[in-house]
Amino acid sequence: MLLATDWEGEYGLPNDLIRGALSISGLYDLAPFPWSWLQPKLQLTGRDVIDYSPVLQLCHVPAEVRLVAGGKESSEFARQMQDYAEHLSGQGIGVESAVLEGDDHFSLLDHYRPGGRFVEGITAFHS
Repeated sequence: MLLATDWEGEYGLPNDLIRGALSISGLYDLAPFPWSWLQPKLQLTGRDVIDYSPVLQLCHVPAEVRLVAGGKESSEFARQMQDYAEHLSGQGIGVESAVLEGDDHFSLLDHYRPGGRFVEGITAFHS
């Protein structure tokens, strides 16, 4: 949703404020959730699904985007990642996506440690 924010129009900040984004096991399409076991807690309305699904939002931030999901997660994470990658690419946003086969929703975070897969990519956003 940070990429969908019109930073200039809403806050007077430049839209290129964010240089890069790394999204790990993201939920980009909330449409399935009102029919899931989570709905009693989430209480999503149809309007919420539209307003808070990044896959339905215009990207205002011209940043490079990296999307990652774990191969040991449910296939829904990979599906949503692919759909969002196509959505961003269709808007001219540079996007890379990868499924890390040996990882699950929690072990993915280990790649933030020094020497991890995410460290070099995050550093590259700032060079």
